[in-house]
Amino acid sequence: MKIIHIVSTYPPYKGGMGNVAMEEVRRLSSQHEVLVITPQTKPVPNLNKNYKVTYVKPILKYGNAFLVPQIVKKIKKADIIHLHWPFIGGAEAILIYRLLGKIDAKIVTQYHMDLIDSGLRGILFKIYLFLFAPLMVKASNKILVSSLDYIKHSLIKKSFKKNKAKFKELALGVNLNKFYPQENVSLLKNKIDNKDKVLVLVGGLDRAHYFKGVDIAIKAINLLQNKSFKLIIIGEGELKKKYQKLTKDLNLESQIIFAGRVSDKELPRFYNFSDAVILPSTSSSEAFGLVLLEGMACGKPILVSNLPGPRSLVQDNGYIIKKNNPSDLAQKINKLFSESREKFSQKSIYLVKNKYNWDSIVKKLKDIYANIRS
Repeated sequence: MKIIHIVSTYPPYKGGMGNVAMEEVRRLSSQHEVLVITPQTKPVPNLNKNYKVTYVKPILKYGNAFLVPQIVKKIKKADIIHLHWPFIGGAEAILIYRLLGKIDAKIVTQYHMDLIDSGLRGILFKIYLFLFAPLMVKASNKILVSSLDYIKHSLIKKSFKKNKAKFKELALGVNLNKFYPQENVSLLKNKIDNKDKVLVLVGGLDRAHYFKGVDIAIKAINLLQNKSFKLIIIGEGELKKKYQKLTKDLNLESQIIFAGRVSDKELPRFYNFSDAVILPSTSSSEAFGLVLLEGMACGKPILVSNLPGPRSLVQDNGYIIKKNNPSDLAQKINKLFSESREKFSQKSIYLVKNKYNWDSIVKKLKDIYANIRS
């Protein structure tokens, strides 16, 4: 079977959608011919010999939107086209060609998240969704969602209600060979000591990831009377200076640590070094939260915003927090550290092994491919 994954961003870019595509492709390539097509302006060497990554040069680029209508020329003799949505500037040509009968392959669309923003960008996103979401639903043979909780509350919930048979829940996973509990991990010796209570927040600090709630986390730390709480923020982007200014204005420079971009090799050490993982996201642009799974795999409790999708990961392994509410986050942090976290740790490990294991998830994906071709 020849499978083509089409995605707007791909590693080494730090983003959930590309990482999901990579994990799926790695496992599919052991049994199938797999190709990744992505609009990368700076191609990197393909280090995996089992599959190929083809880079398409965009005509225009704005943020994570790439105008690449020529992408349809790269699709040849595919059995399955796996489209990762949203892909502004690339998905439209594929959907139109499919509806015109110029693409014979079956189309599986993985709906990662809604497109949400404020101001002009928000208006443009709504127009885009109005024009192209119906085409996506019509052209797709199957639409994968990370949780039914998310899609039931998403911007395409009406399409879901009308076409439930097309939608299939397929959870996202975590690489258990990479993320697992480690003992005696030591980091940041000059900034953190053994008595400190360490929280970690992992996410892009760029405009595309404005919704990670970094400012909410900083304000929550400011509300905690116990100054032994330390927050490590991992990530880079143009919003970093804004968050650093907020930290300075609140006189929290001894408690907030900006670790910058952390390598894939080092990231598990940061999770293991921490006491809990937080993700106080502010909008449903956060559809799942892969970083939560990574922390859970390392045996960490989680604190997650009450948003469709991410909240489904809280199953007696942490607490759900009110959206856009630093005070509630501070209260839940205090509550978490006032009781034994061992039960949360064990439940996190149990969940990732039994429900969020990439190997078992991709096995389900293969079955989905087979079913739509039969």
